Amino acid sequence: MILLSKIAQLKNPGYDIAQISLEEIAEYRSVKVRNGSRQKLINDLKENVLLLADLRLTMTWQDYKNRGKMTFGRERPDRLLDIVDVSYKRGKHEWKSFGFRCGQALAAFLNPDGLRWIGYYSTALLRLDPYHEAFTKKIGTYWILLGITAGKKGMYPRASPQTILDFCGKTANYRNPGQSVDAFIKAHVRLQQIGVLEDIPALEPPNRIKGYFNSWLDTPLSVKLSSDFRKK
Repeated sequence: MILLSKIAQLKNPGYDIAQISLEEIAEYRSVKVRNGSRQKLINDLKENVLLLADLRLTMTWQDYKNRGKMTFGRERPDRLLDIVDVSYKRGKHEWKSFGFRCGQALAAFLNPDGLRWIGYYSTALLRLDPYHEAFTKKIGTYWILLGITAGKKGMYPRASPQTILDFCGKTANYRNPGQSVDAFIKAHVRLQQIGVLEDIPALEPPNRIKGYFNSWLDTPLSVKLSSDFRKK
C-alpha cells in the first residue's frame, strides 16, 4: 500500500516511475528505531520490498462491451510491480532506495483514476499501527483493491471471510473459532472508524452453536468504501 500510494501521486500513475527510500518506508509505517536497531530495520524493509519485486500474477476479466475476455500473463505471469533497487555510496556511507512502477497487468486493469483512489484510501490505512493492527491493514488492502475494480462496474466489492483470510495469509482458527470471528469483526469496525469503509454488513453469525463456523466462513459479504474521499 505504501508503494501504491506513491504511484498514485504520479502524473501518469499507470506508467510513470516512483521512488522511495527505506527511511521513507519506515516513516510511513511509523516505525521508531531504538537501541541501535536501525540496520536490522532497514534490512527487513529491504527484504520485504524485494519480495514484492518477485510477486507475479495472472489477471483475467470480462470485456462486457465487446463480449470477450482479456487475460494478462497466462503463459508468463506479470509482475505486480516493476521494482529496481538503487544504491549510492560515498565514503563509508551508503544510501538505498527503490524505483518502481505498476506492472503491465495492473496498469491495464486500473486506470489512472482508479490508482489515485487507491492512493487516497491507503493514506488512511497508513495511520494504523503496523504491529498491533496488521490484520486490519491487510483486510483494508483487500477491500480497497477489490472495491476500486468493482466500482468500475458500478458494483460493491463482495467476498467471503474465507477468501479474505486466504488473502491475509491467515488460517481459520478451528480450535477457537470465536477468536477468528471476533478479530474479523473488530478489524472491520476499525476500518469504518478510520474512514476506509462507509457501510459494513452484520458480521456477527446468527448464532454460535456447533458447526456455525464453516457456514460463516463461506457466506459472502459486501461492503461499501467510504465516499468521504471523493468529496475532498
